[in-house]
Amino acid sequence: SKDDSSKFQIQKAYIRNLHPNRSPADWEQQLYHHFALFGPIIDLKVLETCKFKAAKELYAFVTFKEEEALLEVLNSPHNLKRTKSPKKLI
Repeated sequence: SKDDSSKFQIQKAYIRNLHPNRSPADWEQQLYHHFALFGPIIDLKVLETCKFKAAKELYAFVTFKEEEALLEVLNSPHNLKRTKSPKKLI
C-alpha cells in the first residue's frame, strides 16, 4: 500500500567538496552542529576517497529523522567553508 512505502523513504543529504585539510572527525562535528539546527539527525558520516594523496576528497551523508528537516536543508543557504550545497540522495 501507499502508506507502507512511505516508511522506507530515506531523508538523506549528500554533501560534497569538504575541504581536505580538516579531518573527517572535525567535519563530522561541524556538520552535526550545523544540520541539527534543522531537525533530528539519525546518522551522519564523513568519508574520504584517497586513490592518490593529491586527489583526496571528503564528502558526507546526513540522514534526518523527518523529511521536513531535509527539505528545509535543501532550500536554505549554507555557510560552511569550502563545501557545495547539499543534494538529496535519491
